[in-house]
Amino acid sequence: MPHPLLRHLAPAALAGLAVTAAAAPAHAGTTTPPVPVAQNVIEHTVWEGDQSLSPDPGRRGQARTEIWQGSDATRIVYAIDGRLRQETVYRDGRFTTWLAPENRIFGGTLTFPDNNAYSSRATQERTIRAEVAAGHLAPAGETEVSGHAALVLRSTPTATGDRDTRSEVVVDRDTYEPLVRTVRSTDGRVLQTRRLVVSEDLPRTVTSNALLRLADHPGAAVDRSASATRKKTSKATKKASHRRAAARRHAGGHKK
Repeated sequence: MPHPLLRHLAPAALAGLAVTAAAAPAHAGTTTPPVPVAQNVIEHTVWEGDQSLSPDPGRRGQARTEIWQGSDATRIVYAIDGRLRQETVYRDGRFTTWLAPENRIFGGTLTFPDNNAYSSRATQERTIRAEVAAGHLAPAGETEVSGHAALVLRSTPTATGDRDTRSEVVVDRDTYEPLVRTVRSTDGRVLQTRRLVVSEDLPRTVTSNALLRLADHPGAAVDRSASATRKKTSKATKKASHRRAAARRHAGGHKK
C-alpha cells in the first residue's frame, strides 16, 4: 500500500536515477543487516528535489529518481530538469547501465557487499534507527509533512568525515521511513534537498516484472569493453584499499 501520506498520488511515470539521491548508506561503524524485499512485491519509490547547488555540475537542477526494487533485481531511472539522464538495472551480482547523453549501454560486476545498489524500505528504517542509537543522527525537533507527524534528525559533527556538509533527514514519526533528505553546507546553505513523493508496494505480476528490466533504447551502442574496464578498476580499488588498511594497522590506527 502507498504510504498513508501519499495515497492521493498516482504511481509516477518513468523518469528518475542516482542511487545516492535517495539511499544514504550507514556511517562507518554502524552495522545494520539488510532486510530483503518480500518476494511477492516490488517496492516503488520516487524522490524529487532541488540540486541546483550540488557540488557536482552534472547533477545540478531539478532531480527525479524513480526506483523499483524486487527481491531479485533493482531498477533505477534518473532525470534532471525533466530529461532522462541514466537508467540502471542491478541483477545477479551485475549492473547494466544506459547513459542518455551518449545513448550507450554498458555493464559490469557489482562491488556492493550485498550485490545490490539500493536499500529496501525496511533496511533504510532500521539503519536510521541504528544511526540515532549510535549518535550519528541527533533529534532536532518535530514537524509535519503534508499534515503527517514527523521527526527531524540531523547528522552530528563527528558523524561524517566530510566536515564541509551536514545532512538532515525528516522521517515518519512511527515507522522512521525517510520523507525528506537535505544536505547543507556548514554555513547553513541548502546544497541538495529531496522529497519522497511516491512510496508503494506493487504486486509481482508478469506485467510488473517488466519494471525490473532495462527499457528499450533504440539505436543505443552496446559497449562490450566497459565491463572489463569496470572489473579492472574494481580490483585496483580493492588493492588500494587493502594497502591503506595495512598502513593503518602498522601505524596502530586500525579499528575493528
